[in-house]
Amino acid sequence: MSEEILENANEEMERSQKIAELEAKIAELEEQLHLLSEDEYEEDIDEDDDDEYEEERKLIHKLKRVASRLQNAVSPLVDKCSEQRSRIANKTAESVCDHPLAFVALAFGAGFLAAKVLEEKIIFNDRR
Repeated sequence: MSEEILENANEEMERSQKIAELEAKIAELEEQLHLLSEDEYEEDIDEDDDDEYEEERKLIHKLKRVASRLQNAVSPLVDKCSEQRSRIANKTAESVCDHPLAFVALAFGAGFLAAKVLEEKIIFNDRR
């Protein structure tokens, strides 16, 4: 049973690594698209005489640049959180395998407490 959980954890880690690689590739492709759109944007502005349309295009261009910067800044944090999530999931799976009865009792106790809290809230809401 624990070997199966470890295999699943290893597969999850491999998936996380593949996701991280795909996210890096997406970021690279978005940057290339961004560079291409900048070139087209400059050509479009030269051809367009309408000031309002030009301002909208500039605003859209700025928003795309900010979004790209934001994604580049957040991407490492997402990767780090994904790795931590995998580590925590693996540790939890190992703990559950080592002490299955304790976790069943813990889940039962948490469910019992939640039921009591909800029961109290329902009773007090009915009295008002």
